[in-house]
Parts: sequence; C-alpha cells; structure tokens
Amino acid sequence: MSKKIILLVLDGMGYHYARRLMGNLEGWVDSGEAQVWRGQCVLPSVSGPCYASIHTGQTPQQHGVTTNYHEGKLSCPDIFSDKQALIYLTKWVIAWALFAYLVYMAGDTAWRWLALFGLGVVIAVPSYALSHEAAHGTVFKTKWANKALFWFTSFIYMEEPLHRYHTHTNHHAYTWHTNIDSQMPFATPMGFWGWLQEMSSLGLIRFHVRTMW
Repeated sequence: MSKKIILLVLDGMGYHYARRLMGNLEGWVDSGEAQVWRGQCVLPSVSGPCYASIHTGQTPQQHGVTTNYHEGKLSCPDIFSDKQALIYLTKWVIAWALFAYLVYMAGDTAWRWLALFGLGVVIAVPSYALSHEAAHGTVFKTKWANKALFWFTSFIYMEEPLHRYHTHTNHHAYTWHTNIDSQMPFATPMGFWGWLQEMSSLGLIRFHVRTMW
C-alpha cells in the first residue's frame, strides 16, 4: 500500500463535540494539513453494530449485529485481514534470498562486502520493525501469529524476547523519563560520543551484550 490510514475511533463523541474539543486536529485542518469529512452513522448507532460495520463495510442489516450483546463470529469477511502482512513477509523473504544469492555469487571478490552489507540491512531493519509491531499485536489479527513473529524477529535482532517485551511496556509507561524509561533511545542532552554510538550501532550492540550476559 502506497498510502496508509490511521483509524482513530472515539466511541460516543458527536460531530459538534469533536469539532469543538479536538483542538490539535482542528489545527491541522486550519493549516491545510488535514480535511474534515462528515459521515452518517449506521442505525442502530451503538458500539457493537458500528464496530462491525467498520470491520466489514456493511450495514447492521447485512452483517447481522444489531445490539451490543451479539455473540459469535460474523459471517462477513473482515476488511482488515492478514493479507497485507503476508504479502510484506513474502517480499521480505524474497529480498533475503536475493541478497544471500548475491553474497554467494560475489565469491571472494570485494563485491562480497557490499552484498553482505545489503543482506545485513535487509535482515536487521525489517526484523526490528516487525518485532516492534508484533509486540504491539498489530501485524496479524491473531495473538499467536503476532507472538510467533515477535519471538522470531527479536532473536534475529539480538534481543531476548521477554526482556524486550517488558522493557518496551515500561518504555510506553515512562517515555523519556530519565533513569526510569528502560528503552530510552539516548541520553539527553546528547554529546558527540553518544551520537557516534547511536549512529554506528555500537551503543545498541553494547546494550545487547550486557543484556544477554
């Protein structure tokens, strides 16, 4: 997908209240960075039917959820499927195999170093991103799939999964609180030595070694 959307659902907030109270969003509208689109809610306008309509793109009469007390799975397909995640993972595996092949073809020539660098980037960068998103449970719809991907990518990125999970929870609870945030990216103010460690990944490697041992 070339364009992505963040869907923020505020349960029970009417249009006029939203326009009056959402100051930051209104600032984006005033600056031309955002637009306001007014939609029509489905009926009945209660949480269960509305959420089901968001996930299926159908009316309550079509998907069958008409109250907040509906039980069972919907027969309609969910538009937020695992398809995009599977496509991305497939592309990642293909890129991984391609660069591994380039390393093999480079043999003992100097080109091997460039191929190895590319292979390292292809493995490490998506691993970190996937590990982070899987920890939040946003890659797949199912918990077990997110957990399996999280463990796999965390080990690739040299991070013990349970330690990463709990320190990341702490990070979101105490973001940028010095000496409390266990995943504070770097000290502030940052000096030249700190900047050099972050840019070269030496700081991250040192942190991983200290954590593992």
